[in-house]
Amino acid sequence: MRTSLNIYLILFVCLLITELLIATILKGSILRPVFGDFLVTPMLYTLARGAINLKPITTSFAVLLFAYLIEFGQYINIREILGIKKHWWNELILGASFDWFDILAYSLGIIAIYLVDKFILLNKCKESQSLA
Repeated sequence: MRTSLNIYLILFVCLLITELLIATILKGSILRPVFGDFLVTPMLYTLARGAINLKPITTSFAVLLFAYLIEFGQYINIREILGIKKHWWNELILGASFDWFDILAYSLGIIAIYLVDKFILLNKCKESQSLA
């Protein structure tokens, strides 16, 4: 289990750095919202898999539900309802505005990381555990 924990946490850090680079370097680019939203669910997925021992499918649904809830909060303008002031940090966490393409990007991102986990990462973890 220790090896798999390390793999997921290393992937999380790599995805977090990628997200930060996308957010800072690709400002104003069409690539920023597309790739940023696509990578956010794999980033959260790898964090969850590294921290909690859940099955890949359970983790996938939990992360996707979380992403959908954040997007729904944008749809109903939850920041205004809760009286949260507009600030770049709040927009980073809660997002700025609702977009159906965000839902699509989250869904495609979670499908991609689930398939990578199911068919590549889990096999690598089993191989490394059998060698130990």
